[in-house]
Amino acid sequence: MIRNGYYFPQEIWDKLVYEDENGDIQGEATIGISMGTRSGGKTCGFIQYLLRDFFDYGNCFVLIARDEDRRKHGYAKKWFRKFADIESSNDEETNRILEELRNHEIKYDNDGIYIDNEQFCACVALSTSAKAKDVVKTNNITKIIYDECVQKGETYQMILGQNAMERLWDILVTVARGDENAWEKVSIVFIFNVSEFENWVFDDLNIREFFDEKTKFTCQHEIVIEKVSNEIQNNKVINSRMGKVMARSKSGKAYLERNFKNEYSDDSKFIKKIGLDFKNIVYNIKGFHGFMGIFKTQDGLHASWILEDDRGKKVALDASYIDEEYTIKDSYQILEILRRKYGEGKMTFQDQRSKNNFLKNIGYS
Repeated sequence: MIRNGYYFPQEIWDKLVYEDENGDIQGEATIGISMGTRSGGKTCGFIQYLLRDFFDYGNCFVLIARDEDRRKHGYAKKWFRKFADIESSNDEETNRILEELRNHEIKYDNDGIYIDNEQFCACVALSTSAKAKDVVKTNNITKIIYDECVQKGETYQMILGQNAMERLWDILVTVARGDENAWEKVSIVFIFNVSEFENWVFDDLNIREFFDEKTKFTCQHEIVIEKVSNEIQNNKVINSRMGKVMARSKSGKAYLERNFKNEYSDDSKFIKKIGLDFKNIVYNIKGFHGFMGIFKTQDGLHASWILEDDRGKKVALDASYIDEEYTIKDSYQILEILRRKYGEGKMTFQDQRSKNNFLKNIGYS
């Protein structure tokens, strides 16, 4: 929900599980996913709701830091102060929470955030998930928050050799220890900017089975997902002087679409499966994830993942891919041609994998 230019995760919050005053479990979802445009207010929106949950019901949460180094350098404090340092807002409810917060003593350490000496937030590093029991000092945990959990191009996430989602389950087990209702009332919330539809959270939780590129909100299989679009904040960037310059730039246009127009860089636009005719292969490019063939078509160019082949002009994406047959000569000019064709809408792709590889190869993902 956008109100007065600010995002409030009311729809997601209403769907997440909770324990009512009678001790009964209400709600539909144990997983929440809030994704949307950069600077859309997702973090501040959730902090407000977490504060209200603490002030009204004494509920606390775990904040996930990606690694121990980040946690030890004050991650929880930096994260929380995105909201706590706001002097005033044009939203009445936000001002009420800010005013209430100022009436309490706030303390920080590497293990979390404390309000009037009570733990409000426990900060746990994924890389040391086994040590969560040493950080969580309360039995009132109801939320696990993993903000900025998906980085650009991150189709899987391994932390010190272990799958990131497995580490989250480890933390959940720790939180649930000693509370028989924890498995029913604790939810995990993922917050990230829209970038690629192919990302590790969607992959691990099988999100793409019921959520497509056009969906803005859904709650299925105990997972609630909201695609946030804060048009007021987006338009401030898009209509700014620098935003207008970026819109004319090849890389800037793609950046705006990804970060301020809620466009997935790996959406299904321009995917067109055709019979590949190697008589029409123009470039045979060796780069990320193997080989990419560029074929000439009636409408422009067509990109497809291919097996190693002798046909077409052989080009190495950069010096790391050079061998006896693939040369870096002309690679810069060829990449510029491909970027221009993509910007003109004259590129098609054999499948999603081919499009993703193409965007990585030309530096747009």
